[in-house]
Amino acid sequence: MWSPTLLRRLNKSNGNNFDNRGVGESTVWAKEFLINQFVNDTIGLLDVLNITEADILGFSMDSFVAQELASKNPDRVNSLILYASSWRYRRSSS
Repeated sequence: MWSPTLLRRLNKSNGNNFDNRGVGESTVWAKEFLINQFVNDTIGLLDVLNITEADILGFSMDSFVAQELASKNPDRVNSLILYASSWRYRRSSS
């Protein structure tokens, strides 16, 4: 589903890429995962790799993860790219 041009450019970059839990059968799918879990996984990976600040690309659902990561950890995000994203409108209860 990824654009071949985007994949070529990502492969040429010297960056690191990883998939979320539950992708590629990396985790038994027992329940729905929350965006915050993906954010915590990403921060944990950055910590293990000793990366203090990163350029973040969020594609589709991961754009929600990227937005939440940037919102809660702005000091860890050098730049933010949202690709194939959307926004959610939540009507207030009042």
